[in-house]
Amino acid sequence: MRARAYDAVVVGSGAAGGWAAKELCEGGLEVLLLEAGPAIDPIRDFPLPAPAERRLASRLAGLARGQHVQLRCGGYNARTRRFFVNDRRHRYTTPRGSAFNWFRGRQVGGRLHVWARVMLRLSPQDFAGWPLDYEELAPSYDAVEEYMGVRRTELTAAEERFRAHNEGAVAAPLAASEPQRVPRTIRAAADTGRLTLHPDAVVRRVSLDQSGRATGVEFCDRLTRDVREARARVVVLCASTIETLRILLNSEIPNASGRLGRFLMDHVMTGVSGPLDPAEDLLPATDPYDLGAGTGFVIPQSGFGVQGGIGRDADSWYMLAHGPMTARAGNRVALDPRTLDRWGVPGAHVACVHAAEEDALASEQLTALRELAAGAGLRVRASPSRRPLDRLAFRLARGRILLPTGAFLPGSAAHEIGGAGMGDDPRASVTDRWGRLWDTENVIVADGACFPAGCWQNVTLTIMALARRAARRVAAEGV
Repeated sequence: MRARAYDAVVVGSGAAGGWAAKELCEGGLEVLLLEAGPAIDPIRDFPLPAPAERRLASRLAGLARGQHVQLRCGGYNARTRRFFVNDRRHRYTTPRGSAFNWFRGRQVGGRLHVWARVMLRLSPQDFAGWPLDYEELAPSYDAVEEYMGVRRTELTAAEERFRAHNEGAVAAPLAASEPQRVPRTIRAAADTGRLTLHPDAVVRRVSLDQSGRATGVEFCDRLTRDVREARARVVVLCASTIETLRILLNSEIPNASGRLGRFLMDHVMTGVSGPLDPAEDLLPATDPYDLGAGTGFVIPQSGFGVQGGIGRDADSWYMLAHGPMTARAGNRVALDPRTLDRWGVPGAHVACVHAAEEDALASEQLTALRELAAGAGLRVRASPSRRPLDRLAFRLARGRILLPTGAFLPGSAAHEIGGAGMGDDPRASVTDRWGRLWDTENVIVADGACFPAGCWQNVTLTIMALARRAARRVAAEGV
């Protein structure tokens, strides 16, 4: 018996996949949503009372748990570690001497479970090099912000004092927290009766017919490793940038432009932090699993942006600067055929390094961050913790976290984009303005892989808006 044929199969259930599934289902299509990890159990995965974060102890335990890369993520702790993959089972490689931190979450909702909920739009100027402009994406920005409940956060008393010293600081726009845990977009898609959600489905490749048109995807059961096929008229890839590229590269899809996998980018990220005195200004978090509670303000700068928090559920403060990487062909994702995962897929080989311009930007960012802190009377200390063991651990791990320039290792922002950039010329881009592959028009790239250029803003809002826009077009017009 042949597998059931769907109107669309969506790969990945995170920020992009949830929006793609919602819009396709609400547009009348029968949709199969494939997620490589397990379903979410609110009781098992979000126990109450929540365990202590135990940041240092959880990282030491993470070494034994096979999470030696994942534990470098700022959001990793005893509460969240279940939302990060096992690095031994999910291997990838990098060129000798150039590390890349690939933080991954395989479960329904993806990395949204460790998301800080910051929702920033690209400005009209940031669309230089894109095949669409701000006005074209603005309706999707509006719709996503309204649906996700984006509001300016409440500032702590310490943040209000900081803003008095820094006029450019504004309360951060945050999406509403998700107490039901399963993303609202996926719940909306399920409410239509047209969604089939299939967790534990590890997609290996896009299936092609003799004409080169996609017929669906091949996937493995995560637990049994049985190979199956999902048939659909259109394939929408939302697996997150590097995983989407890995699937495409493993699919023998034509690559006439030669650009598939190339021009990978992440944010140039730097940071400063320190202890906070007095501690009575604390704003306790209401949800112990909400990482968005840690962000209070954002400050647009010339060429980069700053986000931070002061006195938010901890007697410390922090500021992070994010700036754009330049898109360069040498920064790329390829396949490493010598490194197979447990499901027979070649591992990703990720080459992504800073050039002189990124080094200069990191230096500029750090200077600005220290000036912002000094102007508000904030004391900078490499580890904001008051515990000597925490400070010692930071010094010992510094080389696995920071480059000599003081920037975080590439990948550390978890904002990777590019590799299947959109454009108007099939000779100079991988997808068209809707995310459709030039060489296989019924395959849509609807996550960060389709970005043609970098930006300083957190990319989640733009990813959601692009996925909404692409899915609505498929629902209305087909491919």
